[in-house]
Amino acid sequence: THVRRVAVADLFLDTFLYGAHSTATDALRGGLPVLTMVGDSFASRVGMSLLNSLGELGIILTCHAVEEFIDTAVLMAESEIGQKSNHGILRFLRLQLQRQTRRNDLFNTESYTEDLERLSLALWEARNQNNGLQNMHIVVSP
Repeated sequence: THVRRVAVADLFLDTFLYGAHSTATDALRGGLPVLTMVGDSFASRVGMSLLNSLGELGIILTCHAVEEFIDTAVLMAESEIGQKSNHGILRFLRLQLQRQTRRNDLFNTESYTEDLERLSLALWEARNQNNGLQNMHIVVSP
C-alpha cells in the first residue's frame, strides 16, 4: 500500500497554511517523522494535533515559525550525512515513532470503533429519552 512507500523517505515536510491531514496520518502510521509548522487556522493546525498525540516526540517535530521549521529540517538532514550507524536524529525519531504508533490511541482502530459505538448508543438513548437531541451535550467516557 502507499503507507509502505514512506519507508524510503527520511522526513515528511508538512506544507504551510494548509497542512497535510490524512497524508500526515499515513506518514506517521508508516513510521515517517512529520515536521510541521503551526498556523492560525484549523487547516494549519492538523499536523500539530496529530503530533500532540505522540507526546514529547510531537513537541520536537512542531515548529512555530518559518525560520524554526527550516532550521530544524536542515539540522535533521545534516545529522544523517555520513552516519553509518543509527546515530542521526531522523533515525532516532523514526525508531521512537515506530514504537509510539504501536501503542498510540491515534492508530488504535479497535478502541476508536468501540468509542464510536458507545457514542452512537448514547446518542440513540438520549434521542429516545428526550424526544430529540436539542441542546444536548454528551460525553462518552472510556
